Amino acid sequence: MSRRLDIGIASYGNPEGLSRLLASLEKFCRTDWRALVISNPHPDQEANDAARAILSAAGSRVWPSFAKENVGYVGAVNLILKEAETEYVAYCDHDVEHFTEGWDELLAGVLDRHHEVGMMFGNGGPYPIDRGNYW
Repeated sequence: MSRRLDIGIASYGNPEGLSRLLASLEKFCRTDWRALVISNPHPDQEANDAARAILSAAGSRVWPSFAKENVGYVGAVNLILKEAETEYVAYCDHDVEHFTEGWDELLAGVLDRHHEVGMMFGNGGPYPIDRGNYW
């Protein structure tokens, strides 16, 4: 039996990024995952409609919640943490794409072996941040 993992996503006005993120989850996740997506309303109604269409067509692993008012980034993360039901919760910005096969299993494995770790960052991307000994 594979691990269960909730993946939280705060979405706001980037339907193309959201679509790429969800496709990368489908392609590279190996756990029994589900995506908890909090979709904050954006002033651009076309972006809202596109995000709603993407989330509505995404399948049973994606659990969208369409906020009536913009609860902001922190509010969305708090809602994700409230709804999460698994031992570990991964968080992804709505414009992230995963390219590592089984990244979610690797994340859970590190957290299983190192209980002192609370957060992990990739230390990569176009603008890497030196985080010293953080994972």
